[in-house]
Amino acid sequence: MWLSNNWLIAIYESFKDSVSITTITVMKMSKVTILIDGGSGLTNEIIKKYNITIIPYRIIFGDDIYYTFGNDNTTITRDAFYKRLANCSKDDLPHTSVPSPGHFHKGYTKALEKSDSVLAILLSKEQSGTVESAQRVKDNQFPDKDITIFDSNQIMSGIGVQALHAAKLDHEGKSKEEIISSLKELRPKVRTIFVFQNLQYLYLQGRIGHAKKLMATALNMNPVLHVNNGVIDPLGVLTKGKLLNQLKKYAVKAVANTETEDLFFWHTRNDEIAHEIYEAMKNANTKGINIHFQEASPLPAVYGGPNALSISYIGD
Repeated sequence: MWLSNNWLIAIYESFKDSVSITTITVMKMSKVTILIDGGSGLTNEIIKKYNITIIPYRIIFGDDIYYTFGNDNTTITRDAFYKRLANCSKDDLPHTSVPSPGHFHKGYTKALEKSDSVLAILLSKEQSGTVESAQRVKDNQFPDKDITIFDSNQIMSGIGVQALHAAKLDHEGKSKEEIISSLKELRPKVRTIFVFQNLQYLYLQGRIGHAKKLMATALNMNPVLHVNNGVIDPLGVLTKGKLLNQLKKYAVKAVANTETEDLFFWHTRNDEIAHEIYEAMKNANTKGINIHFQEASPLPAVYGGPNALSISYIGD
């Protein structure tokens, strides 16, 4: 919604005798409210700046349920999470869960208070039932509202980098149709890679067998995975002795090939190595890319454990 010139003139005429025109501030409302889940890696600063609505993602740890509302806001602290994770057995590992219908209802209601149009950019349907759940709530409880569900075909900050791009287009005054068109064009170019310290948590969650775990340990390797058409696939391995140099080279290439303004780089309790890679990225950043460097919320560590690293960007 925009204020017309006639309305601006009327406001000025009403106040011109008591205030200077320079003191009148007109706030532009968003045409579209961007809605995402809390596991998408966006910081509180970004969420507030672009008025993004968050659907909390759930971490279930034994009998306890914790909620992630973004990278900086989880109802269990990082310290408490990692302390509890260190003492887990295969039978009591944490896992994640799709946001409840109630959370979607609350999120849509909040988003519609900000604008009449909502664009929900969500976790790949290949990874969870989030998209289907979001669509059901929309169809059953908000059938007449302008709510669009967009499958990001990504996870974590691979969603966040798309959501931030969409939010910036909205603030430029683009229509929902223009934003969706841009997202569809860029979606195949979203790159998200993960480097894990070891295969311990994949093994404990039953994703690999004991033999593969022992082989990777014996060969002293770091597994590398990426998101391919919405599915997490193995990309290769990095030898531990060469890990830092190999990742620096990749990170520098990511900065050079990024087609949008933003790149996300996070770690799970791997501060020393992450900072060295970040410094290399900053030194190579001749295009003024916004490198969002952060320690991740506990959610990625559910699957990758501590000492994981990840880069998400849009480009070749």
